Amino acid sequence: SNIVGPNDTAAAGYAAGGNGDAPTGLRDGFGVATTASVQYTVNNTWRIFSFPSNDTDRMRRGYLDTNGLPEALVTVQNVPYERYTVVIYFGADGPDRNGSAIINGGLPVHFKTDAVPAGVFNPLVEATAPDAASAVRSSYAVFRGQTSTTCTMRLVENGPNLGFMGFQIIEEAPACAGDLDDDGNVSAPDLATLLSAWGTAAGDVNGDGTTDAQDIAALLSAWGACVP
Repeated sequence: SNIVGPNDTAAAGYAAGGNGDAPTGLRDGFGVATTASVQYTVNNTWRIFSFPSNDTDRMRRGYLDTNGLPEALVTVQNVPYERYTVVIYFGADGPDRNGSAIINGGLPVHFKTDAVPAGVFNPLVEATAPDAASAVRSSYAVFRGQTSTTCTMRLVENGPNLGFMGFQIIEEAPACAGDLDDDGNVSAPDLATLLSAWGTAAGDVNGDGTTDAQDIAALLSAWGACVP
C-alpha cells in the first residue's frame, strides 16, 4: 500500500504494468528513506472484499496472489541492518489453504490460511508448524536472526491461491559477545562450540580472527543472558 497509492485503480495498474520487476525504494517506520528496495514476482493481484477500520487489516485486504504459480517471491535488496527479524503476513479469500513461508533459504514454516468467506479478518495468529501435518490456521510467521543484506521471502503454494499480504523488516540488537548459537544466552553450549572451533575463526569472540584462550576469557565474562 505504501508503494501503489490509496485506491484500487492505482494498485491494479501498478501491478498490471509489471512494476514488481523494478526495484522500488523503501522507507523505514519513521518515513525516512533507506538503502533498501523491494521487487517481486506475482501472477495476479487480489483483494478481500471487506473494508477494515484498522491499519493492520487494511494491509491484509490486498495481496500478491500465487494464482497457480509455485510461489510468490518478494526480494528486498540492501537491507540496512546487520541483524534483523522478518515478519511475513499471508492469507487468502478462503480458509484452510496450505502453504509455507521461507526466508533466505532457511527452514519453512507451514500454515493454513485463516480467512473465511466474505473477508472476515480473524485476530492475527503466528504460524510455527515445522511441517504440513501440524499446520493450523495462521496469518503471519516470524523469522529472527537474519543477517543477509538481501532478504528473499518466499510464500510457497501447497494449495490454491495463497496471498502474500505484507512484510516487516525489524532491526535487532547485535548478538552479545559469546552467544555463538544465537539463543540469547551465553552458556555451556557456547563454550562447547568455542572449544570445538579452537584455532579457527568459528569460535572467535573477541574479533581477532582466531579462537584461543582470550576468547574463553571473553566468553566467561559475558556469561548469562544477553543484555541489549
